[in-house]
Amino acid sequence: MHMNRVTFSCFADFHYYPGVFYCEGEERLQKIIDRAKENKADFILHLGDFCSTPLQSESLIRAYNTCGIPAYHVLGNHDADLCTKEEAVTAYGMPHNYYYFDIHGFRFIVFDPNYCLVDGEYVPYSKGNYFKTPTCRDYVPGNQITWLGEIIFSSPYPCILLSHSSLERTRNGIRNRDKILSMIKEANREKRKVIMCINGHYHRDFIRIWDNVVYYDVNSATMDWLENPHHDLFPPDYYAKYKRMGNLVVFNDPVHPIITLSEDGTVDIKGMESSFLCGISREMTDNSPTDAADRPCEPRVGSARFKIPL
Repeated sequence: MHMNRVTFSCFADFHYYPGVFYCEGEERLQKIIDRAKENKADFILHLGDFCSTPLQSESLIRAYNTCGIPAYHVLGNHDADLCTKEEAVTAYGMPHNYYYFDIHGFRFIVFDPNYCLVDGEYVPYSKGNYFKTPTCRDYVPGNQITWLGEIIFSSPYPCILLSHSSLERTRNGIRNRDKILSMIKEANREKRKVIMCINGHYHRDFIRIWDNVVYYDVNSATMDWLENPHHDLFPPDYYAKYKRMGNLVVFNDPVHPIITLSEDGTVDIKGMESSFLCGISREMTDNSPTDAADRPCEPRVGSARFKIPL
C-alpha cells in the first residue's frame, strides 16, 4: 500500500548582509542546496531573514529560486529592514506574503506575523519601522487569521504551518497567538488537521510536542546575535570586513534540518553538527549562554524520529 511521504529541507535566519554580518553568500547557500539534493528533498524553504538587502541581492535570490528544487520563501522581520514588505515579496518572487501549497498529501501554509499593532491598526513591517515599536510587534492581522482558518479547515491533507516567529513561545512569540492556537485546537478536535508548526527567528534548536502538535524552532544557518556589548575576540580582519562582527558568534557550517513526514504520523528530522568560528561561543562573551526561554545557543541541529497520532 502506498504511503504519502514528503521530504524537505528548511533553513532559517541566513542573514545575508554584506559588510555588516559575517556571510559567505552563495557558497554557504550552495551547501544547503547540495544537501537537499543529496537527500532527494521534494522542496526547500527558508523560514525568514534570508537577507537584509533583497533589492540588492538579486544574484543570491536567483541562486536559491533556480536551484533545481522547488524553493519557497517565508518572510522574516529583517527581510523588510531596508525595503517595504511589498518590495521584499516581489524581490523574492513570492505569490503573496502568505500563501499555501499542497505536495504529496500534505498542505504547507506560510503565514506572516510581521506586523505592528499601532493605535488599533496593523502596520506591516517596512524599512525597519518595527525597531521603533518593540512591544507592539509580531502580530497576525485579523483578515489573515480568517484566511488561515479557511485554508486549514478546508484542507483534505494534514497541515504544516510555517512562520518566522513562534506560536509556541510565550515570550517574544506571536503576540496574538492565542487566536491561532484556539483555531488549531478546534481544527484538531475530530481529526488531526494541523500536525506541525515550524519557525525560525530565535536562532535556537528546540522541539516541543504540545497537544500532539509538533512545534519546532529551527536554528539559524549562520550565527547568533549578542545583545550585550561588542566583543573583540575575533581576529582584527573580521572587524574590518564586517561592521557588526562584535555582536556575533558564528557557525562554521549552515546548520539546518532535513525533515521527512509520513502519512502514518512519523516525523524524521535529520540534523547537522558544526562548530563555532574561531571557537568563540556565547559563554566567552558577556552574554548569557541561553536565551529568554532558557534555550542554549549551539552550532547544531539535532536529529529526531518520533510518531504523532493522526
